[in-house]
Amino acid sequence: MDYWRHVEWRRWGSWREFVAQLRAEARLWFIESGGPRHYAEVAYGPDDYLVFGRETAGLPKALLEEHRDCWLRIPMLHPDARSLNLSNARRWCCSRH
Repeated sequence: MDYWRHVEWRRWGSWREFVAQLRAEARLWFIESGGPRHYAEVAYGPDDYLVFGRETAGLPKALLEEHRDCWLRIPMLHPDARSLNLSNARRWCCSRH
């Protein structure tokens, strides 16, 4: 990937470690097919995070059920173009600030 030098990234040892360092006003939005709300129905804040699962397995169902009110979907217009939904979500969410 040719863009790594342009981003600031971190890696946490575990999900629990990541959640523990979040600011109090941070919200997690879980993006997965089958989500009850469309991603464009949400007003995103500067401390919000979009959480995506692995392309092959998605997010754990237990995590989605635990956070059902923050479970969003991005429509898939073509099943063979999986990455387009992720890139379009980032552009749409970030352009609203």
